[in-house]
Amino acid sequence: MTVTYDPGPHIEGDGWLTLHRNENLFADRALLEEMARQALAKVTLSAYPHPTSLLLREKLAELYGVDAANVFVGNGSDEVLSELLRYLRTSYEAMWLQDVGYAIHGLLAARLGYRSETLPGSTFSSGRVEPPPGPSLSVVDSPNAITGHALRSEELFSLAQAPGSFLLWDNAYGEIAGEELPRQVRANVVTVRSFSKFYALAGARVGYCVCDRALAAELLQRKDAFNVGAFPQAVALEALARREHFVRFARQLADSRARLVTELQALGFEVRPPRGNFVLARHPEHEATTLQQGLAERRIAVRRFPKEAVRNHLRITVPPAASMDRLLEALQGVLKGTARPAT
Repeated sequence: MTVTYDPGPHIEGDGWLTLHRNENLFADRALLEEMARQALAKVTLSAYPHPTSLLLREKLAELYGVDAANVFVGNGSDEVLSELLRYLRTSYEAMWLQDVGYAIHGLLAARLGYRSETLPGSTFSSGRVEPPPGPSLSVVDSPNAITGHALRSEELFSLAQAPGSFLLWDNAYGEIAGEELPRQVRANVVTVRSFSKFYALAGARVGYCVCDRALAAELLQRKDAFNVGAFPQAVALEALARREHFVRFARQLADSRARLVTELQALGFEVRPPRGNFVLARHPEHEATTLQQGLAERRIAVRRFPKEAVRNHLRITVPPAASMDRLLEALQGVLKGTARPAT
């Protein structure tokens, strides 16, 4: 059976508030359009792009204090993850994953023939993770793409301490969480990031990893000839040149996230401590399916996941102020309409 990824419904049309795909809703549209114009002016669409995204790799290396030879760029972080795990499959039979995490990890495990194992520690309930026994490959998204939970650095890197162990750290929300990458690159640790979240370029499909030089060279040899288009490379460079704007947007997002947590708790929701651009919440008196449907009837899309631990939770992307008011008003209406009668 073919395993496919469900990103949630693709919604088009006026009037919808789409809070189900963790897109960055705080980046100024005028700024993004200016970036696109500048990028388009600098590329020749009839010409092939640079095959290794060299200029972008150099700028990322400058940002992180490493060498361009330590950076690999792909068509979104999904391609980066896929290429990494395809290469590592020759060394590992099992992939150790969190009990709740980014679905792409499990999908790639199945697609590439790994045996999926759950990391010790019961991360969803305890917030902790422990190293698996023996030499192992651990794939961890922190902050977590569903729960928003971020592991403590000592816990995270303990997964790479045992001889023969390897850690693939999916850090797509790291910049939103204000996390710094280690300046020292380790041979058995790879950090994967994306331009989709912090830089609001989900449509451009640019991801990258910082890793050991030998591994980066191997990935460059194995990738498709022109895996990242000229325009995505150029617009990612425009984003890096304007990084201070995105730092400001991330602060605004954090303020709105704090407000959303407070407002949801006032409505009776239990909210997981968030570190990404979303919150995960459940209401002890209302089924998540009912709340999701009620919001959809008001043209607001939120996400729900089928896995047992989180099936009665809603994941809600943090909206700006005007959209926040609409979301909260809709939630109040849904809660009143689905309230259980007094007994």
